[in-house]
Amino acid sequence: SPSFVFDREAIERTGVSTTEQFIEKLPQNFSGLSETSRFAGSSDNNVGTATGANLRGLGADSTLTLLNGHRLAPGSIGNAVDLSMIPLAIIERVDIITDGASAIYGSDAIGGVVNFTTRQDFDGALTSLRGGTVTDGGHREFIGSQTLGKSFDRGNILAVYEYQNRSSLSGADRAFTETAPQPLDILPQRERHALFVDGNFKATDQLRLNGHVFYSDRQVEQNLAVIGGSIQFIEADVDQVTAAGGAAYDFADTWRINVQGLFSRSKTVQNNTQDGAGLNTSSNESSVASVDIKLDGSVFSSPGGDVKLAIGGHYRMEEYTFSVERFAPTMSAFSGEPDRDVYAAFAEIFAPIVSEDNRRPGLERLEVNAAVRHEDYSDFGGSTNPKVGALWSPVEGLNLRGTWGTSFRAPLLDELFNLDRNISAVLPSFILAPSPDGTPAPTSVFLFGSNPNLRPEEATTWTAGFDYRPAGLGGLQFSATYYDIDFEERIVNPIPGSASVFAFEDQFAPLIDRSPDLATLEEIAASPFFFNALGLPTSAIMAIVDSRLANYSSTRVTGVDFLASSDFDLGSHRLGLELSGGYIIKFENQLDGGSEPVDEVNTVYRPVGLNMRGGVSWSTGPFGANVFVNYVDSYEDNRPASQGPIDSFTTVDLSLSYNIGETADDGLLEGTSLAFSVNNLFDQDPPFVVGNFSGINYDGTNANPVGRFVSLQIQKEW
Repeated sequence: SPSFVFDREAIERTGVSTTEQFIEKLPQNFSGLSETSRFAGSSDNNVGTATGANLRGLGADSTLTLLNGHRLAPGSIGNAVDLSMIPLAIIERVDIITDGASAIYGSDAIGGVVNFTTRQDFDGALTSLRGGTVTDGGHREFIGSQTLGKSFDRGNILAVYEYQNRSSLSGADRAFTETAPQPLDILPQRERHALFVDGNFKATDQLRLNGHVFYSDRQVEQNLAVIGGSIQFIEADVDQVTAAGGAAYDFADTWRINVQGLFSRSKTVQNNTQDGAGLNTSSNESSVASVDIKLDGSVFSSPGGDVKLAIGGHYRMEEYTFSVERFAPTMSAFSGEPDRDVYAAFAEIFAPIVSEDNRRPGLERLEVNAAVRHEDYSDFGGSTNPKVGALWSPVEGLNLRGTWGTSFRAPLLDELFNLDRNISAVLPSFILAPSPDGTPAPTSVFLFGSNPNLRPEEATTWTAGFDYRPAGLGGLQFSATYYDIDFEERIVNPIPGSASVFAFEDQFAPLIDRSPDLATLEEIAASPFFFNALGLPTSAIMAIVDSRLANYSSTRVTGVDFLASSDFDLGSHRLGLELSGGYIIKFENQLDGGSEPVDEVNTVYRPVGLNMRGGVSWSTGPFGANVFVNYVDSYEDNRPASQGPIDSFTTVDLSLSYNIGETADDGLLEGTSLAFSVNNLFDQDPPFVVGNFSGINYDGTNANPVGRFVSLQIQKEW
């Protein structure tokens, strides 16, 4: 499968201060669920201002995020793992698979997988202090961390604490938001505490034990003035608790059994006020408890090497608890606690057919692998997903590879059962068109919200690519991957707006019941979320329009990822060059019912076709310098009131480092290093885009509003 691997050194070279900043720098990621994109849509389901990885732009709920290979409880409304809760200080490596991977990992791995591997073998103590500020405005940040580690003969233990305090970014400080109603915080104020403890112990030569505990708490505050002078104030408290542990036992020379257990919980409590008065309070809590057992080892030896097999089982319990209290006379408090059980069985086989032992001209290496996983959900049924892959090396240094497989995403518990979504309203007759026979349009009741009859989303993905490392040229390497994703049964609001029904009633005919029975209407009317502003009797309602969430859309995405890099020495100097990027060929969305597909690539609030990031690194002795250039191509404003094409967005990031410890003898400076970073060196504003909200004139999904941000970090190893 196509993959990207970033070690701690590569992460530090970028000059970022948080985990979500690092993921958002990747050309393959789309900021669809983040702090910067909350003003992009007409509605905001991002409770607590979470940030989720969103590979390919298929949705943060379609990218699987793992910590040390374990699932984490999703944040917000249970739709994505919140990256802002994971401190950068604990990360040793980030592995990203940009391929469908449900055959290995199960649900959600449609766009790909992001796995954060934590530090384990650190020995000693490391203190880190970092302060930063924008050069225009009052946005400030402080991050401090303390790492303690001890390695011994049979294992190691690690403890990391990180604290972050960041002030808000005011819309009055930016030209592209200064005309918006104030006070407006483009980014909220944030304070976060995080603690991570990890341990590994080799009990015997065959038995190894491992475990980690992770706790993170984040508080945010944000002002959002609205037209008319009202001031909304949002405060949220988000906390995450995760505990994982297990044992691995080696036996029969090449075989190992691995048992792992996990509990993870994420809770978000958000309070909204307007002009100082209570508006609403919501609480969303997701939890995951799971047990995995895996058996893997060599089945037999072939001329190309050992054929390996892995088989196993998985059990997971998912719970989602929500409650909402609205301080308005028209709505009452409500809550719910949906849950489900998930059972899975999986198998994977790896077969090296040709290797160094039996290679021949034109066939240096040949490997194939196959996997299959079946998952059964207590609320909607099962899904079986296979995957096959092959790698062929015709000459030394060149690998040709390809994969094919299917993936799926289970409906969120919020999408299935959240009563907050179950709203129905009586709307006047002009919403629907008259019948073909001339019968006047009926007065209708529209249903909105969650739907317990949802099915899983399904995708078929195939990739083809190459990796080339020319012999004798050191670290020079090239890679490219073509991908094709056919994403079906997608869960959407099938009717974007009630006015659309009039013009496209033929398309939405399966969702319209023009002869509902009275019992169904009375059941709808009995709901506390039934609105009948017209005051009509139930018998006067002549149609039901079902606009609840439904498996009513499909998406086809094709594109190319590419990477070129090189590391080489020039005397005492070390140089590195890198260019990575992605080009989306098409991103077609289509509603069921016969509508024409719409290509959304290069349009407002959707993925831009060409994203690139190039860098140059230099080091000699204790000095180091890195320059990165980020490029987002120009695109179109396809909305009815289009303002014309949208400019490309290019920013430059700079980081400088000096390791004092390499030149100091003894004393306080020994083991000390400094790092100076500037993100958006030339203080480029996002391209002008007329926003969906008054005065917010930028596209936060494709451009960052922060501007030039300067930071200084000092680290001391003890």
